[in-house]
Amino acid sequence: MAVLKKGSLDMILKEIKGRVGDFYISQRKGKTVISRMPRKRKKLKLTEQTSAQRKFRTISIFSAFVKNIPEISAIWKSSKIPGSPVRQLMKCNSKAVGRDHPEPGCTITPPGFQFRIMDVILLEDQIYISMEDWYQTDPGDQCLMIMSLHDPVDEKDKPFELINISPADTVDLEISLNQEQVILAGRYKTFILYTAVYRLNGNALQWSNTYSVKGEIE
Repeated sequence: MAVLKKGSLDMILKEIKGRVGDFYISQRKGKTVISRMPRKRKKLKLTEQTSAQRKFRTISIFSAFVKNIPEISAIWKSSKIPGSPVRQLMKCNSKAVGRDHPEPGCTITPPGFQFRIMDVILLEDQIYISMEDWYQTDPGDQCLMIMSLHDPVDEKDKPFELINISPADTVDLEISLNQEQVILAGRYKTFILYTAVYRLNGNALQWSNTYSVKGEIE
């Protein structure tokens, strides 16, 4: 903003008010004031807006689904991360989630102790999981599992679906899907299995990090 001193230019501009190009001219207490017009924010292209909206919808659906599993909700509430479980999940997954479906980098638990699985095979109604040799299971361990399905066979189907397979005993990692889950899985080509382990150590709830595996439905 500039204030002109009295002079020939000031006298000329006294006759002008309003916008002139990138400037706005006004009179304040007998003085001519020249201000630069605020620059317009760059508008997102329609495709960018649509992409952002779809990504937000994906992360909202994923976070709400995960939060509604009682065991996982209890874990997030026990963590020291501020905010409600669904807000925590959305924040943690904001960069990992894809536009049309969750990606392997998404998480279902806060950071915890190290946990990994070696391989996952999905055959019809059965999931076969191989654990890493170094992982020592505890008798009280329970396995949290969420399966995300995407790449629909029929384009009319939803971009992705989620299946809850929690909790499962970590001693027996040959898990059967129910009939409804089998039918749903048969409508997609690709799956991502998100897994984590939790246990009660006395009155303290402990949990692992999330480990995910992506595969094709055979």
